[in-house]
Amino acid sequence: MSGSPANERWLRLAQEHEPSGLSIRELARRHDFNPSTSFSWKSRLRRMGLLSSISFFALESSSCR
Repeated sequence: MSGSPANERWLRLAQEHEPSGLSIRELARRHDFNPSTSFSWKSRLRRMGLLSSISFFALESSSCR
């Protein structure tokens, strides 16, 4: 489907994050990853066509101010 286990992990995180209302920082704490890593994965998944441009952390930049 999405290739590597890492891609699949990030897709699962995206699916969990979108409806949760959690900040990226909170999601990262719960799943033990560096919050800044999410932005490179978001870009990678978009390039692969596995993630829409408005999903996964789309509102995060406004909540980090």
